[in-house]
Amino acid sequence: MNKVYPLTTEKSWKSAMIDGNRLLLLNNQKADEEKFMSAWNASGVKNWLNSKKEISIPEITGMVHKEAKATDLTLKYGSKKEKLSFATTSELEELAGILSRTNKLQPDVQGMSKLKATGGWLIGLALTALFGWIMHGYATGEISYSTSGRRRLIGKLLHELAQKMGAELVLITAGAIAAFIVYKIYSIVKNPPNEVVYQ
Repeated sequence: MNKVYPLTTEKSWKSAMIDGNRLLLLNNQKADEEKFMSAWNASGVKNWLNSKKEISIPEITGMVHKEAKATDLTLKYGSKKEKLSFATTSELEELAGILSRTNKLQPDVQGMSKLKATGGWLIGLALTALFGWIMHGYATGEISYSTSGRRRLIGKLLHELAQKMGAELVLITAGAIAAFIVYKIYSIVKNPPNEVVYQ
């Protein structure tokens, strides 16, 4: 019996299963092989509701995941990449082990580039600065929210929140969040994580 691996990939794959020389992906959770294959082979409206993807295992030429506490596995096949997010590290390691043994891929621990390791935090810092600037503008009255369009309600709620907080509290809150993010970036740059690259 083939094992079904639950996935937590945002907005896409929720289940994976190896079937012969194929890695099958579905966009909804299935508990066992029978339910998985039933959804995979569904026709009509049920097939329309199921997104699915088949990756030929012999075409997988590489994989990458963090060395410690890994939950994201990136598969490289042909000129494409597919990121799979697992609920547990053990399930990721189990699937990566099967695929690496099947394709004779050798794991190699490498240092992750500082830009790759801090990329998400840098984006978070930029978004914090932008959001803080907008909220400060709302609090001081330098920026007015749109009174028309789809985002009218969001603008109104943010405007009222900024007015209640006041300019000083907005700056303190944004500054505290930015300081935390800068600390995280510093700690990552000081000791960048490793990643396991299978080739």
